[in-house]
Amino acid sequence: MFDRAVTAEEFNSLLDLILASLDTAERRAARWQRVNVIGSTYGRPEQAAAVSQLQSRTIRGIAGALRRPQQQGWLRKNLDLEAFAA
Repeated sequence: MFDRAVTAEEFNSLLDLILASLDTAERRAARWQRVNVIGSTYGRPEQAAAVSQLQSRTIRGIAGALRRPQQQGWLRKNLDLEAFAA
């Protein structure tokens, strides 16, 4: 979606839309499911490694989607994209 943004205003509107969608009732069940998956890795190093790999890949993907907007000056240059994505 961010690749379609031509202006900072378009990017900000998309970002606001995405961030607002993260805290909906519909997504609450999915968040609890992820918490359960993470909890189930306790004492299971192979599963913990697999979940960690998936999480890292997701964070890198989100950060990658934000790289162009940051280069355009629509996000602060000093924003750590990986930390923000996490």
